[in-house]
Amino acid sequence: MSILFKECVKVLQASLLSKSEAGEISELFIKHFPMTSWGKIDWGKFNHKIAIGNSPDTIIPALEKLLKKQFDKTVYIDWSEGTVDVSVIKTNLDLVVKYFDDVTCVACDKFIFNLDESYVIEILHLGDITIGIMPPNNSIK
Repeated sequence: MSILFKECVKVLQASLLSKSEAGEISELFIKHFPMTSWGKIDWGKFNHKIAIGNSPDTIIPALEKLLKKQFDKTVYIDWSEGTVDVSVIKTNLDLVVKYFDDVTCVACDKFIFNLDESYVIEILHLGDITIGIMPPNNSIK
């Protein structure tokens, strides 16, 4: 594990998933959220999405606007393909926003998501943040 990843896990007070748990969550993520063939979220398939530039402080307000309710802030973070020395982690979105720089330095692209609430946050290597909600009929409960 890289030093940056270890520091990220520590400040986020995150749970590090086992290899099998991480594989299961990654599979559910791919089944739940449409992806392009090049490994990014396929935003063209989302009816409800917001591109918020590179301002992490607007993540939670944007989700509140999209969901129109209080929401569960328990999230998983999955990292871009090819990041072999890191695993999926489980943490709280408030901590992700607070320690955003620690999250972004681990890997080029990040996917932060909550399967029960059907939201996903994609953070690309240039810092662009997009948030989307999948319709309930795509839910995998």
